[in-house]
Amino acid sequence: MVVLGGAACATVRIDSFLWQGSGVHTQFASAECEYCVAICREGGARLIFASGTLALGQNRPNPFNATTLIEYELIEMGQTDLFITDLIGRRVATLLSGLHAPGRYVLPYDASELPSGTYIYQLHTPSVSRFKLMEVVK
Repeated sequence: MVVLGGAACATVRIDSFLWQGSGVHTQFASAECEYCVAICREGGARLIFASGTLALGQNRPNPFNATTLIEYELIEMGQTDLFITDLIGRRVATLLSGLHAPGRYVLPYDASELPSGTYIYQLHTPSVSRFKLMEVVK
């Protein structure tokens, strides 16, 4: 099974592939379906659509007083962690941790217990990590 872009899965037959650095050039059974994909070598075979990107949006609003929204997009099924640290790296909140499917998500976050300051929110997947800054103003 392969996920190409969104959350839809399809069975595909791969005619051939060639390792090229960190990615694989793959020829599918249909001539119009030729993609360069990355294959995760850990945890089984997973194909990732090459033009898909893991996205972590800027929280909104930012700066914020008590609540904010964090938007992100996953491109592969796998262990996903989204957490918040202070500027010296101490984890102050874990927003999600576990196996998550590809797709676009919007997660509300209530930071009413955090003091004013700048924080880093981080998204980690099996193959990519992203981070952004957020500002809490009380």
